[in-house]
Amino acid sequence: MQGLKGPFLRIFNAVPESQGVSETRGFHDLSQIFANTDRPVFTDFCHISEKGNEIVGRRIATDVLTVLK
Repeated sequence: MQGLKGPFLRIFNAVPESQGVSETRGFHDLSQIFANTDRPVFTDFCHISEKGNEIVGRRIATDVLTVLK
């Protein structure tokens, strides 16, 4: 898995700069979703903990509730 870190980080860093991605309807850049979190949320370079899943789930729920209204 460690061998994927380099390609993963290159893609992660390229996404915000890509107009094709950032202008896609429904795309949400969640790269800063953990910026105000005071607890560790990563178990390794790309997997998140239960707390991380809770934060992401709440963000997704916001979009789902908007669509359902």
